[in-house]
Amino acid sequence: MQNSRVQTFSVATMNVIKYLMLLSACMISLGSFAVAPTDLNEEQGARYQHIIEELRCLVCQNQTIADSNAELAVDLRNRVHEQILAGKSDAEILDYMTDRYGDFVLYRPPMKAKTIALWVGPFVILFVALSGLWLFSRRSPKQLERSDDEQAADSNDSNIQSILDKLES
Repeated sequence: MQNSRVQTFSVATMNVIKYLMLLSACMISLGSFAVAPTDLNEEQGARYQHIIEELRCLVCQNQTIADSNAELAVDLRNRVHEQILAGKSDAEILDYMTDRYGDFVLYRPPMKAKTIALWVGPFVILFVALSGLWLFSRRSPKQLERSDDEQAADSNDSNIQSILDKLES
């Protein structure tokens, strides 16, 4: 009798813990959205949103600063906000960010000599991989077997030669 009460209590406790964890996760995720500051007018808010979606989070590297909750992303959003309030243009803000952090801070870096590897590199790697796959697939199973036989024959020839060399000495 006592054992069934313990099981009922532990199941009920586990259900409460699950619901509390789910509630905590929901509350945390609600606070993760980057919202335009309320002291910006409609045009400034739209500019703010556009700029923070153009800048890469240097910590997360695969998110914009609009999507990231990293401290650096929050700091960059605050700097964009300050510069918009100071009357800077979008180009001036992006120039400030690239001067400070380099082209990598831009989510779509420009095509330059420094960034050519970012643009061409994936295609070169894909070409090399597909070429290797194509060359490997062209070899027939008979060629593969023959090359194994040739390796065995070469191995046997070298063994025989080493035995003959020992006998001559």
